[in-house]
Amino acid sequence: MRILIIATPRSGSTVLTNTISKLLDCVEYHEPYNSKHPVKSPVEFIKKLPSSVVVKTMIHHVPFDGIGSIDFYKKEINHYDKVILLSRQDVRSSYESYNHNINENFNGNWHQPYKYKERDLDLNLYNSYLKWTSTLIDYSLAVNLPITWYEDLYNKDINVTKNIISSWNISNNVDGALSNFNPTAKYRKYIDRFL
Repeated sequence: MRILIIATPRSGSTVLTNTISKLLDCVEYHEPYNSKHPVKSPVEFIKKLPSSVVVKTMIHHVPFDGIGSIDFYKKEINHYDKVILLSRQDVRSSYESYNHNINENFNGNWHQPYKYKERDLDLNLYNSYLKWTSTLIDYSLAVNLPITWYEDLYNKDINVTKNIISSWNISNNVDGALSNFNPTAKYRKYIDRFL
């Protein structure tokens, strides 16, 4: 099965990709159209797409200049059996997570616990988040696919998470994926303001 995850940054897409890869014992690719760290050239990537694979990409990553995200991904989904859209409703927290890593850990591991330090709002970056989320919503409407929201996937009610995983219809082993979406496993740890 070929699965494509189209996400916005800092929405849990790496955890989701790793979870599906382990669940289905398939190859995984992360952000092949990210010009800052491409896995393979875009043309070769699609030509050699394995039959059992999960690919994670960001809605704003496109391989060629001059093509819009929505137009590109409308065609791209034809190479896949399943497509999962993933984002966060809490755009501010998503932005803060990205902003933290840019300022504190840009060349390091982006997938580790951290405590966010308030800093001046980077309005350009925040506006990018609004645009990315809006584009994913527009894409969702254009191709009639629902968005999986981070806040629902990492829900305290295990049945909500189970229903989401089941709705993807990729594996009968829903319980095998559940532990990866435990709300206590989120990277961000909140600072006690009363200390």
